[in-house]
Amino acid sequence: MKSKNTRAQAYIRQLCCLGLAKEALATELLHAVKKAIPSSSNIYMEIDVGNSSGMIVPEYEICEALAFLAAESRRLVTLPMSQRVLHWYAGHAVFDDPRIMADDFYAGDFYNLVWRPYDHHHTMQCLVSHHQGRVATLLLGRARAARAFSADEKALFARLIPYFRHGLRGRCRDETDYDGAGDAGLFVMDPGGRLVYASDKARKLLLMARYPAYPVGSPVSFEAADIPPALGRLCRNLDGIFQGRAAAPPVAEHINGRGRFLFRAHWLDPIARDGGGLIGVTVEHQEPAALQLLRRIGDLPLSPVQMEVCLMLARNQSQESIARALDIGLATARDHIRKIYLKLGVHQRDELTRRLRAAQA
Repeated sequence: MKSKNTRAQAYIRQLCCLGLAKEALATELLHAVKKAIPSSSNIYMEIDVGNSSGMIVPEYEICEALAFLAAESRRLVTLPMSQRVLHWYAGHAVFDDPRIMADDFYAGDFYNLVWRPYDHHHTMQCLVSHHQGRVATLLLGRARAARAFSADEKALFARLIPYFRHGLRGRCRDETDYDGAGDAGLFVMDPGGRLVYASDKARKLLLMARYPAYPVGSPVSFEAADIPPALGRLCRNLDGIFQGRAAAPPVAEHINGRGRFLFRAHWLDPIARDGGGLIGVTVEHQEPAALQLLRRIGDLPLSPVQMEVCLMLARNQSQESIARALDIGLATARDHIRKIYLKLGVHQRDELTRRLRAAQA
């Protein structure tokens, strides 16, 4: 059990050092932390203390709770509440009692209409950043029937805070490579760009494309029928191409903090290419390649140090740079590499890379 927890902690540390956009990192981190510290659900939130606006990245969506928080944030997240929390953080690493925010917190709307649907009765959260009035926190929650977080769990959470802060500082997305093995969904539309059918996965991916993080303090639409104009243009472009007009290819790309979303339009009935038929628009979500790579390595029977070495090997770092990064001798780095190859039944870096790519399929 201890070994499993050690691997979970190593995964978190490595995840926070990948240089991901904070929305993509937060999404993965909310799941990863549960393996080290069990919880019901976790949330990453940024709030501007002055005007109660910001963003939230939940582990999973409860639309009613998110919509309520977005609409009522000024009433729910008050300046006195925020000041009490910041005062607490001045002397503590971990916030572990919601009554710090308000004495009657458990009787109020914030708890009953936002936290309670997410099974947040026992909570533990940390301050990730505080800059120019904007406060970012990572929150772990457990249901009322579950046990409260222990002193050991709070201590572990505190030890991980520097990594959370390092990773969630954000980065430029333009440098990111994306992996094409993500989720996919299908919209069925008419040539005019009106929605006819949508798969459940397509609805969820469209929501992710529209909201990489859900806004707090401004209206949120969870209506899947609210199709972006770009998708309508794909259908009209496809229709125009087969009617002989000069039109752009029926493909669109959208990139945000959650990754890259590719939309492609195709006739569903190949006979109906003179217009008037139904059009299928596929949506494919591609995550940062580094994140996909780390997940695959995390599934391998490697020690925490070997996981780190394997990641650097797969990202084409030399043996010398691996030794420098880990502050170990070159002979030690080579010994780690030899043991990795032995465990995985490969003999060189190219074979390791193929093994990791095969795990994706």
